[in-house]
This record gives sequence, structure tokens and C-alpha cells, in this order.
Amino acid sequence: ERLYNAETTEEQNGETHGKADSQGNPLSDAEVAAVIDAMKAQATVAPTIEIADDSWKDSIKTPIGNVKMGAHQKEKLFTKGRGQQYGMLVETLSSPDIVLEEMDKTENLFHKRPSSYLFVKTFQKEDGSKYIHFESVTVSQEGMEVSVSSHIIRENQLKNKLKSDRLLYKATALDAPAITSAEQPIKGGSLSSEGKVTEKNNSAQQGSKETDKAEG
Repeated sequence: ERLYNAETTEEQNGETHGKADSQGNPLSDAEVAAVIDAMKAQATVAPTIEIADDSWKDSIKTPIGNVKMGAHQKEKLFTKGRGQQYGMLVETLSSPDIVLEEMDKTENLFHKRPSSYLFVKTFQKEDGSKYIHFESVTVSQEGMEVSVSSHIIRENQLKNKLKSDRLLYKATALDAPAITSAEQPIKGGSLSSEGKVTEKNNSAQQGSKETDKAEG
């Protein structure tokens, strides 16, 4: 078995990317709903990256290791009119929300491992009207992880995959509260900008009263 734990998926610069489920077990209905809600809460608009020789990446560093782009991935995006999805492909591999392991339904002699890894990330349309779940499928070939298919999936498909497949990796951001403060607590002060202004005004008013007393 190949499990990825927090130690192997965290960067050393203090930025935590994610961790694996300790057992890699499929999720319950309630857990599936919580994960998808968290993916939506963290969703951002996909970056626009034009497919060109200088922008195309032959391999991408992911939280669980490098993934090589399959020989026909660029061609598939072009011929199927999905060039606008390249930005989603890059983000999904480099910063996935989750990675699942799906066992092969039939024997495939070209796969060194009898399973595929499903990198999934949720994006939001620019107008905020819709969520988009994007998936990149990788297989083990000749000692390398290779992306062989990338596409948008429906939410029901994502739910079914979360219920049936093995969870290898989940971004730690999905465990964070939906709304967090970017400011750090300051001793004796308030977290909110409004609170800081109020504190300042109160200090000024107190100083004015002391001045009045001294003059009186």
C-alpha cells in the first residue's frame, strides 16, 4: 500500500498543503457532503493559461510527487476545444483539494499499479454563479506517474467517487473554518479594524479627560 502522510506532503517552509486519511477509507455520506462543501468554500476562479510551447509543462510537482503530462494531453485539449481548461489542469495537479485512488475495473498491462489516482479541485465561475469540479487522472507507467485524462466532472460523479474510492490526500485548507481572520491577536487590542479604531478613540478621549482635570 502507498499512503501519503502529513510529513511527506508538507513543505518545509511552514506552509502546510495537506494530509492523507490515515486508513485511506471511503467516506460516509455526511463526510462526503462536508468535503464537497469545504471544496466549494475554498474555490477560486481558475487562472487563464494559454497553451503554448513556453507555457506547457511536461511535468508538474504535486503534493504526492511529480506527475508527467501524457503524450497526448496537449492534443486532447486542443482538438476537443478545451484549451481554456489548461489553467484548471495545472492548478488541480499542483494544488489539489483531494486525491483519490480508484482501482482498475479490468487488468491493464500498461499500468504498473492496478489503480488510478484522481486529482480533484473545485473552481468557481468568474460571475460566481456555478462551481466546477475538475479531475485529472494519473496512472503509473515505467516508474512514473503520468496524467492520461483531464476533464470536468459532475457533482454526483464526485460524490460517488468519494464514497467508493480510497482517499489518499486532502488539503488541510478543507479542514479550516470557512471564514477566518487574516489578522493576528494583538495583546490588549482587538482583532477587528473597527475595534482598533474604537480603542484608539477611547484612548484619545481618556487623555482629553485627564487634560481637562489637570487644567481645572
